[in-house]
Amino acid sequence: MNRTSLPLNEITVPERFRKDYGDLSPLKDSITRYGLIQPIVINQDKVLVAGGRRFAAHSELGLPSIDVVYKETLAESERQEMEALENIARKAFTWTEEALAVYRIHKQREREAALSGDTWNSRLACELFGVSKGALGYVLTVAKQLELELTLPLEKRRYHQYSSCAEAYRIGFLGDQEKLALAELARRHKTLAASTDPMDELATQPPAIVDDVLHTTSVESSPDLLADERARYESNPLNTLPFDDYWKAKLAQRSAIENTFSLAPIKHGDSIDWMLDNPNTIDHIITDIPYGIDMEMLNQERDMQDLDRVASEHDVEENQTLMQRFFPAAFSCTKEKAFVITYCDIMQWQRMYDLAIAVGFAVQRWPLIWHKSSGSINQGASYNSTKNFDIIMLCRKPGTTFVTGISSSILLASHEQAKKDCGHPFSKPYEITKQLANAISIKGSLFLEPFAGGGSIAIELLRNERRVIAIEKQEDHYNGLLENVKRFYLSLNPNAIFR
Repeated sequence: MNRTSLPLNEITVPERFRKDYGDLSPLKDSITRYGLIQPIVINQDKVLVAGGRRFAAHSELGLPSIDVVYKETLAESERQEMEALENIARKAFTWTEEALAVYRIHKQREREAALSGDTWNSRLACELFGVSKGALGYVLTVAKQLELELTLPLEKRRYHQYSSCAEAYRIGFLGDQEKLALAELARRHKTLAASTDPMDELATQPPAIVDDVLHTTSVESSPDLLADERARYESNPLNTLPFDDYWKAKLAQRSAIENTFSLAPIKHGDSIDWMLDNPNTIDHIITDIPYGIDMEMLNQERDMQDLDRVASEHDVEENQTLMQRFFPAAFSCTKEKAFVITYCDIMQWQRMYDLAIAVGFAVQRWPLIWHKSSGSINQGASYNSTKNFDIIMLCRKPGTTFVTGISSSILLASHEQAKKDCGHPFSKPYEITKQLANAISIKGSLFLEPFAGGGSIAIELLRNERRVIAIEKQEDHYNGLLENVKRFYLSLNPNAIFR
């Protein structure tokens, strides 16, 4: 079967089993860059036998001809059998082969671009492979681990044993990161427990260095150990720096690590985009999704300027569109077993319930009730009863269960301290966030607060030893959120510095 070229209009495409050719963009890009790697197969009558997607890609590109090979004297039944077997019996890449291929092509493109002065970046890689930026990120992360394991015996290749790239990222990579975070968390709690200062315990992202700091701390507390450290250091002829200078630098390094807090998890931007770009990443979500607000029910103690600002940020139609985007994104970014909890306006309950069910969440059929113990005012007492409650919707992925459970659907709490601390009109009570976090998660779990506002939920999660990613779109609220988180860290450590 010799390879030749034929005009597309001379080839007949018969009725075929495959009706949906899928996204042809990556194939068209490959053909544009490299030409057709595998020719299509036709019979003696120039009827297409195999290569429907390749033929369709050429057609969409407007190419006049295509490379072909002939399969002589082929009956119609044989042609149908060949088409079916080509798609049924062919062996696709395993997920590890596909991930390594993406990784190696991406790295080779980076090297070639560096040598030639051309541009190669993640955006171009996403276009080439037909994936989102978030998906490319976790594929490259996993593939790097796969590449490192290729030098190990088969039985020690841990990442190769997972069933998919998503599982390797979620259980393997994120599991390793969580173990590091919990180890650092235990170290910090031990330090805080030994302190005479009345500081709350805190969960935060781990710094880059742990073991060296632990060693330095134990040595500094003992003159004998410090003398041993000096002798060990000075016994090495490669150590030319005086020991006192070396030790001073080491202590400075330890101080910088212990006093440094990362603000990278506090993000400014569209949380829906972030969730879609980070699939299977988050353990749980607790938030207060924006919703259409009845302005007559707001606390009338706020001045008119504040009321106008609140009203402008809570357009009913815009927020209903946001709800439609939120639930699919929340389902995507959370792990296999996850809770998604959000405050909810009673007028929006059925709409939000239906949206959550539609994407696959199981929803508790009755809401939790936040009974407000203070701060409720009724400016329309002649025709309305005082509204002193909000409702909370509890969604979960199928099979997800409580850690400790919630003993009552009525939760009594005040949000006055949270409002004072965070300076946001809709700050949520610390006590309820604490109860929810303890009911659904363990310490060290990773939470997302996608509509963080002033940070009342995020800060209480941090206080209760959970890791948090907090996102806020409104610039003024984000600036306030950042300052509130800084103040919280400073309350734990007056010497705190931020990166």
